[in-house]
Amino acid sequence: MRNGAKGSNFSHVSPFTVITCEPPTTNLHTSYTPVQPTHDWNTTVDYMCDSDYHYINGSFQSVCNESGSFPQSDILDCSGNCYVNNDLISYTST
Repeated sequence: MRNGAKGSNFSHVSPFTVITCEPPTTNLHTSYTPVQPTHDWNTTVDYMCDSDYHYINGSFQSVCNESGSFPQSDILDCSGNCYVNNDLISYTST
């Protein structure tokens, strides 16, 4: 079977699958960049806490993996501060 460029012989073409991820899940008061409709396999998103919120746990980066998802364990958790009767109370936003 002759296909492709002049003089090229291909007996078959190997099929492949393009792996993409839907946008990652985020907790309250967190965001990520780049914001896109889908992310290619092995690309990274950077998480950040919204203004006036602070890091509690989780990862600041996550990678689109071979199963087509961002690991749930990477989700960033941020906390804000609340004042009640002038006393500072911290709370977790999740």
